Amino acid sequence: MENQITHPSPVARKSPLKRIVQYSVIVALTVLLLYFLLRQVNVIDIWRAMVSVGPWWLLASFIFYFLSVVIRAVRFRLLTRKQIPFGTMMNIVFVHNFSNGLLPSFLGELSFVYLARKTGKNSVGEATAALIIARFFDMCAVFALTAVALMYIPDAPQQFRSLLLAMGVIVFVLLVGFVVVVANRHRSL
Repeated sequence: MENQITHPSPVARKSPLKRIVQYSVIVALTVLLLYFLLRQVNVIDIWRAMVSVGPWWLLASFIFYFLSVVIRAVRFRLLTRKQIPFGTMMNIVFVHNFSNGLLPSFLGELSFVYLARKTGKNSVGEATAALIIARFFDMCAVFALTAVALMYIPDAPQQFRSLLLAMGVIVFVLLVGFVVVVANRHRSL
């Protein structure tokens, strides 16, 4: 018989001490982050704003936020080549949205790439491509909504209409280029 070398599973269980240290670091960072965030705002003002809104509007906003996360998770799950389980993708989208709101510039976007890569299902390139495609379609949606809004503003300045036309041409060219690339993706260069 041959000696077979067994390698540990890539998804090996962590030791209890390692888990305790990991959770302690997470809790400490969370408390530190909350401390710095709450120092910047007056908690009483936040409480007054929440009370003035009313419970039904808070419930409605929570429901719409949750639905938007579900839709984003479905979108990212469809855009990634190797399917990440839906629950895991929901967690990734929650962290991604939180990071986008908290971190400066585009650093929050990197959280999606990092977390999608960490699942082991996608490479950095695949996760980055999914993110770029999602942002491209976001840009198209924002452009379409802006165009519809400008159609209903009768006294909109002419500069806005010219800018809208230029943006429309650019988005159209990009969309045609995207369709051409997707249609010919099976061909080698």
